[in-house]
Amino acid sequence: MIQIGICWGLLGVLGVLLIALLMPRKHCQNCDYKLPRFRSPRSVKQAMWGGGTCPNCGAEVDRSGKLIGERAGVPKPAGCAMAYDGSISVGAWYRRGWETFKAHPGTLIGAFLLYVLVSLVGVIPILGWIVIVAIAPPIVVGMYYTFLKAVRGEPTSAGGIFDGFSVFGSAWITWFLSTVIIIVGFILLIVPGIIFSLMYCMALFAVMDKKLSGMEALSFSSRITKGHKGKLFGAGLLAALLAVATIITLGLGLIIVGPWCIATLAAAYDSLSVAAVASPAAQTEGPAQPA
Repeated sequence: MIQIGICWGLLGVLGVLLIALLMPRKHCQNCDYKLPRFRSPRSVKQAMWGGGTCPNCGAEVDRSGKLIGERAGVPKPAGCAMAYDGSISVGAWYRRGWETFKAHPGTLIGAFLLYVLVSLVGVIPILGWIVIVAIAPPIVVGMYYTFLKAVRGEPTSAGGIFDGFSVFGSAWITWFLSTVIIIVGFILLIVPGIIFSLMYCMALFAVMDKKLSGMEALSFSSRITKGHKGKLFGAGLLAALLAVATIITLGLGLIIVGPWCIATLAAAYDSLSVAAVASPAAQTEGPAQPA
């Protein structure tokens, strides 16, 4: 009975999170920008009576999105289903991932199913395992880049998952090095393995997006995830809960949850890479160098 209660409790928490993430969002009356679901009050008045400040134009709005005070008049960003607004948080990543999924459902589901079909080669003993080890890294790189382009509002297609073969060498070396480091971390102690997993989780994105070699991609991933590993761990934990919840649908929910979570990871990479490049430290240090 205790186990059943815990399961229902977890499902209840997950349901609340889903409602908060998927419920319709208010729009700023000044620039028509979608306001964040989870506001950050900038004054005592906002904290006590609701409302907030539009992250796009800077206008102060009430809880329904109506203007309070003067308009800031900053232009609305354009480009993708939900343009990057400077937010670095689990909620912002999942919201942007969901908006991307809604804008490109066919492409993202198609890319995800293609990846699953290719992965089925691994069920063939020995030969299948060898083939998967050889082709999985470029396939994953291609899939990540396909989702990243969708997040950025760039033209893409499901067949883009095979584009990773154009950087086969870098993709494979990056995957091999990160896998070895993470495995060693788990062998020594569990915690280092988790830290290394979070540190290098963006390396395969960088291989194709930044055209980096294996060591350069690992170095770049380590730099942009610095100070954000807690958020990345939280995002991964929520993804795991969403995957577990698909058991209720006999796994069919993975067709939605899978692409959504990958788009969320792509949104996280985009926000972290933009923030890292825009930071004063990055401008001083220049591009990441091989370790």
